[in-house]
Order: sequence, then C-alpha cells, then structure tokens
Amino acid sequence: MPEYSPFQTILKLSSFQDGRPSSMRQASPRELVFFLHRNPEDRFTLILQDEEGMPVSPYTVPTDPRQEEILSLLRSVKGRSDSWLREEALFLDEHPVLTERLFCSGQPLRVEGFDKPFVYAGERVHPRYRVSLRGKEAEGPWTGKLAMEDGIIPLSPDYLLCERGIRPCASLGAHYNHLLDLEGEIAGEELEVCLSLFSSLYPGIGISVQGYSERKEGASDRHADAEEGLLFETLPEEDGLCVTRMWSYDPFPAHFINAHRPARLVFLDREEKKIRRVSLSYGEEGTGRSAQHSGPWEALKRSLKRECRDMGLEDGWVSDDSNGEERLFLSPDLALPFLDRRIGELAGDFRLFGTESVKKLKLRPLQPRLNLNLKDGIDYFEGSALLSFPGASAAGSAGKGSDETMELQQALSLFEKHNYIPLSDGSRALVNPRYFRSLRRLLETRGGTRGTVRVSLFDLPLLEELIDARLEGVGKQRLREVFEGFSTIGERALPADLPLEGTLRSYQETGLKWMSYLQEKGLGGCLADDMGLGKTIQTIALLALYHKKQNDAPPSLIIMPRSLLYNWKREIERFAPRLNCKYWYGADRKASDLEGADIILTTYALVRNDIDTLREREFSYLVLDEAQAIKNPGSRISKAAVLLKGRHRLALSGTPVQNNLAELYALFRFLNPAMFGSFSRFSREFIAPVRRGDGEFSLRLLGAKTAPFLLRRLKKDVASELPERTEQLLFVEMEEDQARLYEERRRFYEKVIREKLKVDGVQKSQFFILQGLLELRQLAAVPEAKTAGEVLSGKWEALLDHMEEVIAEGHRCLVFTNFLDSVEIVCRELEERSIPTLSMTGASRRREDLVDNFQSDKSYKAFVMTMKTGGVGLNLTGADYVYILDPWWNRSAEQQAIDRTHRIGQTKNVFCYRLISRGTIEEKILELQEKKQALFASFLKGGLSDGASLGRLEPEDIEMLLEGEV
Repeated sequence: MPEYSPFQTILKLSSFQDGRPSSMRQASPRELVFFLHRNPEDRFTLILQDEEGMPVSPYTVPTDPRQEEILSLLRSVKGRSDSWLREEALFLDEHPVLTERLFCSGQPLRVEGFDKPFVYAGERVHPRYRVSLRGKEAEGPWTGKLAMEDGIIPLSPDYLLCERGIRPCASLGAHYNHLLDLEGEIAGEELEVCLSLFSSLYPGIGISVQGYSERKEGASDRHADAEEGLLFETLPEEDGLCVTRMWSYDPFPAHFINAHRPARLVFLDREEKKIRRVSLSYGEEGTGRSAQHSGPWEALKRSLKRECRDMGLEDGWVSDDSNGEERLFLSPDLALPFLDRRIGELAGDFRLFGTESVKKLKLRPLQPRLNLNLKDGIDYFEGSALLSFPGASAAGSAGKGSDETMELQQALSLFEKHNYIPLSDGSRALVNPRYFRSLRRLLETRGGTRGTVRVSLFDLPLLEELIDARLEGVGKQRLREVFEGFSTIGERALPADLPLEGTLRSYQETGLKWMSYLQEKGLGGCLADDMGLGKTIQTIALLALYHKKQNDAPPSLIIMPRSLLYNWKREIERFAPRLNCKYWYGADRKASDLEGADIILTTYALVRNDIDTLREREFSYLVLDEAQAIKNPGSRISKAAVLLKGRHRLALSGTPVQNNLAELYALFRFLNPAMFGSFSRFSREFIAPVRRGDGEFSLRLLGAKTAPFLLRRLKKDVASELPERTEQLLFVEMEEDQARLYEERRRFYEKVIREKLKVDGVQKSQFFILQGLLELRQLAAVPEAKTAGEVLSGKWEALLDHMEEVIAEGHRCLVFTNFLDSVEIVCRELEERSIPTLSMTGASRRREDLVDNFQSDKSYKAFVMTMKTGGVGLNLTGADYVYILDPWWNRSAEQQAIDRTHRIGQTKNVFCYRLISRGTIEEKILELQEKKQALFASFLKGGLSDGASLGRLEPEDIEMLLEGEV
C-alpha cells in the first residue's frame, strides 16, 4: 500500500517546483544493464549484463549487430555523465534520446518482477486516472486508480509498460514516478481539489469519474483568469495592517488557489453529472506585460508611495516578497486613512478578504439578489428589477437585520460612483465587480424610476446561471418551456420508422434529436461537428422526417458552394430516395423549377443574384452548408440569406468561426435574428473588449449564450475507430537564385510598404500590401510563376523525393497548394517519374468523377489540387499522406484540407506534411497563425476554432511578415 493517501500525495507533489523527478522516499538505486529495474523511488534504471547476468561494458562487441547503435549511445553517455562513473546506472528519465532508441530498436528487454521479456508495441496509449465510488453515498468515499484496459506501469515520462509491451504516451511530467502512489481512497470533499492538482501536474493523462461524462465540447479547457484579491490582517501594533496579495477562483477555497496555484481546475457538475475543466492564469502570466510596471498590485504600491508623500510619512509601509507571498505592511498612521480614501478603488480592482480586520471602515462583503418580474414578449420581455442585500438594514427587535432593497438603476449608479454600495445603516456593501458587469451585459435598463429592464429570450438562462436571479411571471414560464428541454434531449425517442435508408451512429441520433427539438421550439441552430462526422446524413434524416410528417409543406432550400451540388444530390438519393430533389441552378432556371419539390439545391452565388425571386417564396427549412460563406455581415450573400423566408433555419459548418467574432454575429443573425440585436451593440459588447485584451468575460458570456444552439462533436470524442493523424513541418532551403530574388523583392516591399503605411495607413494601403505579400508567397513557393520558369523552387526535390518513398511503400497521397502553377509543375514532375496522378482546379468539370476515380482506382497514387477546390465537401479516404505546399493565412483552411482523408471511413493512420521555405514569409505566416489562434481558445469551448486565424492584419503583423532573418 502507498505511504500516503492520493489526496496527501497530490498536495505534496504540487509543492515541488524543480521540474526533476521527485522523491518522497529514501533513494536506493541498483545497477542493472539491458534490464529495467524499478528502484525505491519508482524510477527505472538500465544496466548491461551478459547471458550469465554479469555486468559488461558498453565497449563490448555485441553478437547481434543491431545492438551496436544502442551501445554507441551508451558509450557517448558514459563520456558525458558523472552518474555513470559513480553508479554504473542510467536513469531512463535522464536520457530521453537513449530511452527512445532503446525501446524503438525492438530489442527484448527484461523488467524486474516479470518473467517474460518485453518489446516495443508502438501503438500510443492513453492512460486515464479513473475514480470510482465505493459504497452508495453520493459524496464518497471515492477510490482513484491509474489504469487502462490491461494495467500500466510508468517507465519514464514518455513510455509505459503494459501487457502488450512497451508503448509511447503523452508526456507524464516530472512526477511520473509517483503515479502509482495515487491509487487509493479520496474523501468526497477532497475530490475536486485532488483532481484539479492531478490535472495540473499530469496534463497528458485523462480523468474519468464514475457516473460523470465530458461536456459536449469534449476535454478542451476553458481559459480563465484567477481573481486577484487582498487579505487584510491586523498587526500586533495598534491599527497596523498587513495586506497580502491573494488569488481565488470560485467555488474553490481561496486558500487552496492561493497556496497551490493550480494550472487547471476540475469541476464536477453534480446536477448534470458532467466534468468541466478550466485552465487558470495568474496576473501577468502569459499576457506579455511586465509585472514590474503594470497590474493592480503595482498600482497599489504606487498609490501607497503617493499617500506617504502627501502625508509626510517617511516609513509608512514596507513590502515583503519572501516565502513565496507578496505582502505589504502598513503603519498605524497610514493604514486606516489610506483605506478610507481608497477602499472604493481597491474594491474595484481586487476581491477583498479579512475585511473584519478593518472594522472601523464598516465594510460588508455581500452578494445581492436580483428579483425580476417580467411581462409578455416573444423575443424580449420587459418588467421591473429590484436588487436586495440580505441582512443589510439596521437590526430589528430580533437582533438581525432585514434585507435592504433598492431599484436596480439606483444600485448601478451608486456602484459606478463608489465601487461599493452605501447602505442605510452607514456600512459599505462590497460586491464583486463581475456581478455588476454581468448585470449590465444581460439587462437593458429603460427610462423611469421603477428600474424597468428589457431582457432577451436568449439571456433568460444566463440570468439564473451567472447571477442567480429570481425570475417571476411570464419570463420564468418561458425559460422553463424552452431551455429546460435541452438537458433531456438524449432521452427523447426517434420514430421507429425513420424514413432513412441507412443507420445513424449514436452521436448522429443525438444530433437529429437536437435539431428536432430546435424545430419544435422555432429556434435555429448550427450543427458544427468536426469534418467527416456526417453532418450531411444527419440533415437528410431531419428533412426526411419533417417532410414525411408535413406532406403539404413548402420545399426546403439547401444552399452550398457550387462544388457540393452533386454530392448533396447523390447523398439524398442514397439515403432518402422518397424526397423529390431538384436543382435551382443553370442558365435556364425558372420559377416553375421550384414547384413540386421537397428539396431545392442551390448555391450561394445564385441566392445572391436571385434574391428578389427567392425572397418572395416561403420555404420549410433554410439550410446553409459550409455556412462560413456568410461570415461577412456586410456582404451581399450574408444580407440575402437573412432576407429568405423559412419556417426553420439550420447551419452546417465544421468551422463556424474562422477569422473573427463578427462571423459569429453573421451566423446567428441568420439563425436567430433577435439573439444579439444590432451589429453595433454586438461590436461594443463583444468585439471591442476582445480587441482591447480584456475580453475573458465577454467570451465566456458569448459561449454560454450560443452553447444551446451550437452542437459540436470532435472525432476524438465520438469516432474511436478513427485512427490518429500526425502533422509535421518540412523546412526546405531555397535554391540559390530563388533566395537571391526573394531577398531582393522582400527588401523592396519592406521599404515601400513601410513608407506607404506611414502616409496612408493600413486601409488605404491594403491593395498594395496584399500584392506584395502575395508576390513574396509565390517566390517562396513557386518562383517559376513570376520568372517564366527561369528560377526554380527548392520545394520540388524535397516533395518528390518524399512522395516517391512513401508511394513505393504502398501509400497514396493528396497534394494541396494555393497556386495553379504549382499544380501544373507537380503533375508534370510526377508524370516524368511514371506516377499515375489526378489533378483538380477551379476550372475542372465533373469533379465528382475525379473523386470517384481516385477512391475506386488504386492505381492513381497522387491527387493534386488547389486548396479552395479540394478543401471542403470531398471524401478522399483513399489517401493517407497529405502534403500542403504553401501555408495559408487561415489555418482552418489547411485543417479542412487534411480532413478530406482524416474522416469516417479511413482505416489507416494519416500523416500530413507542411512544406515551409526557410527564412521566408512562410515561416512568418506560421508565427502569425499561432499568434492569432489564441483569441478564440477561451471562447469556443469544444475547439470550434481549432486552428483558427485572424484575417485582419495589424501594422505590427505586416512589419513582422516583411522582416528578414534575424
């Protein structure tokens, strides 16, 4: 049995900060060779020995020549490692390169405690920390155990031992050797704290809790900032004060957050039986700001300096940062005068603890309660709003104060003025500023003295969830009618005679139930499943069911990119042949084409051009496939889509947000027009805070508001049979002439654009900037396009050599590029090497035939196409190697291209290679992708913006793209 309980162990481990494997027991390593021995610290060592078990030197000549590489590495380690000379032992965790070569060599390895030898199994393992309930009490006791289907033993941070052999895993971190110590009993009240520290120390290990499931968004973390606070403690001297910097995050105890600074928190929603994770940041960590000159804590110290100077105090306070805590000691002369003048300012910047230590200021931390009585409305409700402060008025005969109530507008005005609420008994109510920020965002205050407010239907659940409001009247009834049903969608039953030729997977049935529920409530939604999970068949099932029930219903209109028309027609004929499906397409289209059909298929371009005709008709369903096509709220197609009349609205998109939050507004303006109101309001409440860098709450609110209407499932969550994919960068050196030409043009554009930006700014210089960036991208990827073929790219040799090798091994390849010249050159080069190849560009006709040929005829070894042509709607599971010749600003476009082969139906591991010309704008594009991707990580919980990038370039972005190598 372990020495400590799991909870005691995880608390001890969280205090180790040196990053090396830790030990809580006396070390007693032993010497072994080609024999893995677990020492008392649960760390494994390696020692060489001969057949009789006698130690041998790594300079021994092996009988098996395959061992020579390992011995060579051992000899090199001996020359560098003092531990080898002292102990004749090697710790696996101290030599990761040697460990990898040893395991991957396929050599049989003996492991202490086992009779049979083990070899490298290769397949990556995903260990989980499983927590199960012992007994029947809901709160515990619980038992935790690290396990998978056949048990595991950690060998090093990157490898595990199991019955099937030695297998790689995600990094287990510096404390991997204590994982088995975490098996044991966990008290119910310790569970969330224990799992939070576990998740912080071992981010590569999943967590399973009996009876709990992951939320819809999967295991992706929501990012949040710990709340900065101040702890007041009275000093022994009269009225002297100690002020300690604190960190907290509700509902976890403040002392736990402050003492351990967990990187991740694990919440167990005991009502919905869901696991939720939050990645936690502290202060200036990760913000790029200097802690020496910014932030409320430094501002507080500057205020103290000014106060001392104004009061003529030479030694009014001292700062102490020892013992890992940041403290300020205020003298009796300074403490109360300073706080009395600054308490409102401090309450606005910090959460205050220990206010009983400054009783003279009459501070009272209170949590107010909002009472709303709402009247009838369809999309909006209006009514009165009162704010009550529990026990805040003067004490009555019973010795207890009663609630003090005031109009909402009065409370907001007082808080805006003081950062606290003055109460009738002379005390000051300290309210968390986040509460009032939430109030302002969720309620529109109207004129008058009675605190009248206006509330959107879509904000009703947020009032209860975020600020614990008490709803009365019609608003409460409407909330129950619409939103409570979302939690029981999984319990709904589908018709036994579902009119579909085919079988839905379980998660696809859930998707159909979700869409049917939105239909019943008259609400729109976006099915945002990962690429390849079957959004099309789920939609066909929905439409087939709807038109079967509604025989006399008008047709449904499905709008899509032109390249998908044939795919949709074929899928409808395959899965729902009873539906009468027609095209609104072609030069001879006429109004009569819309008659007698169940489904009308058309394109975004035709909706934009024919909106005057289409807007006069009513449709049953309006379905947008690849809905990101309406992402620009000001575009003609976005405005046209809103004008269409439909009883129900549905959007399909694996990447509903690609570039910025305005795209989300455009999407939901189509789906539920009343959700966000005007674009100016949306920009003020969501876009502007994010641009300023203080949008964490805005993104949280936005995510909560859209969550019921946006269903997102990832491959890793619902398609366990889908193999993993591996992505790598291949850096290529430019040819000599190519490098010379690139640098010449780079210097030219750097000089000219910099001068143009100074004079005209980004907007007026946009065309010239894009022209320059495009030319540099072409020169980095395919200089032949700019030099009539005289200057050659350095990418062709690297690409073709790589492709020849994998094709010789029996693999098939997809090649994506943004330039037509690259398609022509790659096809020509492959043809010269006698490699059967297909190609597709925007000019290609009957693209479905090209796809079918590649899928059915395995003699074709390569399929070369432009990114825009092949990036959406195609199923190309016949390939398992993907090459992206040149990076695009929008990372999600590349992800969509990879998803052409990494989808349901794929049976092989998928490998993707991005070719990057070293020292060029292509490397800078990768940096820009990473920089812009962080914007959405905290908002789209399920990774809706996986790989997203911003389309808008700031001046500093342009400067970075045009810089030469440092």
